[in-house]
Amino acid sequence: MLEQIRKKKHVEEKEFGFGNTGQKKRLLNTDGTFNVVRKGVSPFESFNPYNELLATSWNRFFGCVLLWYFSINLFFAGLYLVCGIENLRGVDPAEESGPFWEAFFFSAQTLSTVGYGRVSPSGILVNTIAAFEALVGVTSFALITGLVFGRFSKPVAKLMFSEKLLQSPYKKETALMFRVTNRMKSQLVNLSAQVSVSLALKGADGHSSRHFFSLSLERESIVFFPTSWTIVHPIDEGSPFYGMSESEFRASDPELLILIQGSDDSFSANVQVRYSYLENDTIWGAKWRKIIHVSEDGSSQLDMQNFNAYDRIGNA
Repeated sequence: MLEQIRKKKHVEEKEFGFGNTGQKKRLLNTDGTFNVVRKGVSPFESFNPYNELLATSWNRFFGCVLLWYFSINLFFAGLYLVCGIENLRGVDPAEESGPFWEAFFFSAQTLSTVGYGRVSPSGILVNTIAAFEALVGVTSFALITGLVFGRFSKPVAKLMFSEKLLQSPYKKETALMFRVTNRMKSQLVNLSAQVSVSLALKGADGHSSRHFFSLSLERESIVFFPTSWTIVHPIDEGSPFYGMSESEFRASDPELLILIQGSDDSFSANVQVRYSYLENDTIWGAKWRKIIHVSEDGSSQLDMQNFNAYDRIGNA
């Protein structure tokens, strides 16, 4: 199969940085991350807390903030208890919460520089700990504020890709096609798409390895993106899939690797989104159902309920 593809005109093998191993898992996850595990490197060498906290989900971000907040207060409450709860003036022995929670909430008040005034430190050691905690609190909250601002100000393109990749009639031949639309109300302009494919092919020696090819597109870019975009790869003589049957297509274990780049009008910044389709995401012999209609007032209407809807050829 590999030699047959190499003999085709206008089909050139590319290198996309994945190597040519016979990896069986997907190379590119649907969230845009690469499915590569680094071994032999210390976790501390590759870990960047700033990038991690900017890129992680909001739930995980707030979870990390709450974990830090509880842990730091737990640490300082322990210090106050070691120094002696009697060095915290105003602690009421009759309080049901007990000395630990009195120290914990005093720590929370000191960390946030609230200082209600009922409990105050006494002695040079405890005052020093409280002063240091206040410094840690001011610095930490400044960093958290910066991270929150960075997360809000970071331009992110939330594109929705169709669940399936279709093999459909196209002009006098066939094509692979998928849909993409903007999840958000932000305006994206000057979008461009690059699509490549990873194929597990057997060489003359009988061994299977990964090979990469760029796929030509019917339209590689669009100026405006108000509705949806059906990205089409014609299966012509310049396609590595030219002449492949469905069984040969599936046996090659294809993975389409997609990169879409554009400009976010709100931020005047470039954004990019990555996605991939596997062999089991492909529907052979189907066509997309129409989703753009003209409403009664003459405006365009995008039917998102049918975004993933398709009809089998002959049953449309």
